[in-house]
Amino acid sequence: MFADLDEIDKDMIIDYTIAGIIAVYQTWFRNNQNVSIDEISVKLSELSANGFNYFIKGVCEKRKEVR
Repeated sequence: MFADLDEIDKDMIIDYTIAGIIAVYQTWFRNNQNVSIDEISVKLSELSANGFNYFIKGVCEKRKEVR
């Protein structure tokens, strides 16, 4: 997947991902949200591994199941 990317693109993707993950954890710690750290970690792992579209689709499907 990343084999065709040059170093600048790889670095940009890595920086973007790491900054986003750190920001989510910082917000969680600051706001003491009602979500466990384990749940946050699972969601971040899914998002990092599968991308935004996959993650959003999964969230929407889970909400439909609850209704």
